[in-house]
Amino acid sequence: PERGDRVRINAVAGAGKTSTCVLLAGRILKRDPNARIAYLVFNEKAMQEAKARFPEAVHVVTSHSLAKGLVWPAHLDVKDHPSLDTVVDLLRLSEHVDMPPVDG
Repeated sequence: PERGDRVRINAVAGAGKTSTCVLLAGRILKRDPNARIAYLVFNEKAMQEAKARFPEAVHVVTSHSLAKGLVWPAHLDVKDHPSLDTVVDLLRLSEHVDMPPVDG
């Protein structure tokens, strides 16, 4: 991939997705040590496993923590969470998901 490209790999379990991504990340970082690489996983267990396999320069993050980091200012306490409307607006979800109007 070239600088700025996004790569998505979809395959069945056990097909070697993570191994492929680890090798690809290593090649990219060898070519450009300042490359910014993110590896997105579904849960905490997968994140810990991926962090053990990827070079330290790869940012391994869960989809939940990535989304939270985009909409939840660090200074807010958990009880002061943003409204659902704020989350939808900040993530521009209405642009990407066919959301039916809310009755009420």
